[in-house]
Amino acid sequence: MLLTKAELVNNYDWMKDFTFLDFAREVGKHITVNYMMAKDSVQKRLNGEARDGLSFTEFTYQLLQGYDFLHLYETKGLQTSDGWFGSMG
Repeated sequence: MLLTKAELVNNYDWMKDFTFLDFAREVGKHITVNYMMAKDSVQKRLNGEARDGLSFTEFTYQLLQGYDFLHLYETKGLQTSDGWFGSMG
């Protein structure tokens, strides 16, 4: 897909009715903790390279980010690399 315009969206619009338990049940089942733990960013935080360690929020953020990408792919046709999407912060 050729990017022809920018559109600002708020993930609250598609996440507001998704409870934590529903999200954990529906999205969490598709990824393992081992996969998440193998990420360099997680390893650095757990191995003491970060002063504050790793919060639960930060650990689960990658699930939310992945779900956002899936939603944008399905509704907007967004196709990009994980590196680009991850840099959007």
